[in-house]
Amino acid sequence: MRRQKLTNRPWSWVDLRGAQCYKGAVENDPLWGEVQGELYLTRSGRWVEHWRSLGGGNSSWIEISMERAARWFERYGYAEEAAACREALERYERRRAKRGPVFEVALEFDRPKELQSD
Repeated sequence: MRRQKLTNRPWSWVDLRGAQCYKGAVENDPLWGEVQGELYLTRSGRWVEHWRSLGGGNSSWIEISMERAARWFERYGYAEEAAACREALERYERRRAKRGPVFEVALEFDRPKELQSD
């Protein structure tokens, strides 16, 4: 297992073992200098965006949505992968529309204090 801690969720991690990696172009960032982005699709189906400074030192790992992954693919010229993401999103929306409204169950400790029962 190759655990990678996420920057946008400090207590979460992803397993990068066996993940598919897509390379982005080198860009110039005003804060980090030259950076390169990578997009990972983990075996469990999570999308993770990795940015690293080519000068060393800075790195970020962010779990992203499939919509954002599709935009990433479009930006860096992965047309087939972008189309596959868009198609999967459309299938999901069609299934969701057939099912009707979905209600989420909130656990007691997830609710704001003013809504918790005594």
